[in-house]
Amino acid sequence: MAANVAPLIDPDVSVLAILQARMSASRLPGKVLMEVQGKPLLQLMMERVQLCKTFSNVVVATTSEVDDDAIEVHMKQTTTTIVSESLNLLLLLHL
Repeated sequence: MAANVAPLIDPDVSVLAILQARMSASRLPGKVLMEVQGKPLLQLMMERVQLCKTFSNVVVATTSEVDDDAIEVHMKQTTTTIVSESLNLLLLLHL
């Protein structure tokens, strides 16, 4: 690799990481709040993503479905921003 290769991300640009979390997974419902080593999986993922120097901020996106209220309750105990929208709008974020 050449020594004069430009960085992939402009250091003056803010890059937002959006972690989508839902309790209604078909294969393992509730997995985002299941604990591993004393912490919910969502918390572990957030901590790892926050270590990445590329992202200026991390946001958790979940649905406004009743099943996902537990995610919102958990996230209010942290300093991470949470966005709660309809399932259809959340799925559109992938496009």
